[in-house]
Amino acid sequence: MPMPLSIIPPTRSRREAPFPPGVDEALLEAHARGLEMVLDGALLEDILTDLARVVEDQSDGDAMAAILFLDADGRLRTGGAPSLPVALSAAIEGMATGPGIGTSRQTAAISPVLVTADMASDPRWDELKGLPLGVGLAAAWSRPILASDGRVLGAFGVYFREPRSPSSLERRLVEALSRTAAIAIERRLRERQLEEQQRLLNQALDAAEMGTWRYDLVDWQCEFSERARVLYGMDGLRVRRDIDFVRSIVHPDDLAVVQSALNAAIGPEASGHYSAEYRVRRPDGGWRWLSAWGAVEYEGEGDDRRAAALVGASRDISERKLGEERQQLMLHELNHRVKNTLATVQSIAMQAIRTAPDLDTAGKLIEARLVSLARGHDILTRESWSGAELSDVVTMALAPFRGDDDVFEIDGEPVRVAPQQALALSMALHELSTNAVKYGALSRPGGRVFVEWRVSEEADGPTLTFRWRESGGPPVEPPRRRGFGARLLERGIGGDLRGITRLDYLPTGVVFEAVASL
Repeated sequence: MPMPLSIIPPTRSRREAPFPPGVDEALLEAHARGLEMVLDGALLEDILTDLARVVEDQSDGDAMAAILFLDADGRLRTGGAPSLPVALSAAIEGMATGPGIGTSRQTAAISPVLVTADMASDPRWDELKGLPLGVGLAAAWSRPILASDGRVLGAFGVYFREPRSPSSLERRLVEALSRTAAIAIERRLRERQLEEQQRLLNQALDAAEMGTWRYDLVDWQCEFSERARVLYGMDGLRVRRDIDFVRSIVHPDDLAVVQSALNAAIGPEASGHYSAEYRVRRPDGGWRWLSAWGAVEYEGEGDDRRAAALVGASRDISERKLGEERQQLMLHELNHRVKNTLATVQSIAMQAIRTAPDLDTAGKLIEARLVSLARGHDILTRESWSGAELSDVVTMALAPFRGDDDVFEIDGEPVRVAPQQALALSMALHELSTNAVKYGALSRPGGRVFVEWRVSEEADGPTLTFRWRESGGPPVEPPRRRGFGARLLERGIGGDLRGITRLDYLPTGVVFEAVASL
């Protein structure tokens, strides 16, 4: 007659009889061996297999032990089952816990000690009974493997070839060795958690392009992660960080910054926090900007407390520093351009008012010249104020003066000019065109204007020669009084061009020439 299903409490309620001779020694040796394997970093499967063999060797008869543990997803994994048929082990692997199939699955879910004295008559084995019965198993029992905080870590199961319940010796063997198994499984779980945390940390460090380091303040040894080694241009992952080492890699202008940050972190009134930005030498001889921050590790208590190490991370901030430099340069450049523009506007207004016969004429002159100035700004804005193609400057400046019969002949090679030079040439072309319409080649049919430029290599670098020449207009005579336009062309434009200008009133037409370094 099959034995009924029974549940055995996990803890003993009465004093147990002594183990048979030799069992105590075997258990102590197994426990010590298991702990030694844990400390040595042995595979969990090897530790649990060893514990399972002890139960099989010391049990009453035909016991086959199997130690199962729960993975991170709460599924059963075979840790050690040296004698269990392979087909049954494969069926258990990855099985979810919970009421249903088998004693170990239910034990891992609800934590009692469960006994199946006869699988053939136990409904918990209905879905799986064909497999164990087919490999000659008839009974099974299991007890939970509990963590120090009471969590279920897995199950310690024993299978028999005949219908029966576990003997007192078998139950006590499993109870004793379950504690050793719990230590091994908990260690495995903690290692996996630490590995996952380290993986996430490494992923975050890689995403942030940061490298880590630890500076021992006792022996001056500094250990680098692989990324930190690359950032600091080191050949190895460990180096003696003395003053000679610091001087060999840190930019001379930043040595004081590094030392000040270290003193602030570990000095008598230290905050315990380290933060600094400095340059280190790259393998190619250039400089890399790094941002480094860290925290101090302390040893001892009270008056004996002292800084033992500095642990931190560094990242490359060269792009940020380059951006800051560019931003500062742009601010200075913008300030310079605004001042120049305001000075130009002021000069235009004062000269127009002083030379015009009336305010209406002065207003028109100011408006025309400001429009010319604005056109030059339009080109530079389109080019992000990095300069402009000279052909674009000429085309835009002359556009208002071109009719159906184009009177301009333009000839010049591709060349870029600086922002201030573009504005100066735009203003010059406006003045020349305005005068040509009033008094020169553009004031009568048949007049022509030739605009040309060339670039030559001189001793001090590339030099631009720009020329405006009129023909076909009325005979030209030099003016008795130099107006604002003439003074602008002869003096003002030259300074902005970083060169020299010349304005000639030839009988055949006005000629303007500018020579400037590019």
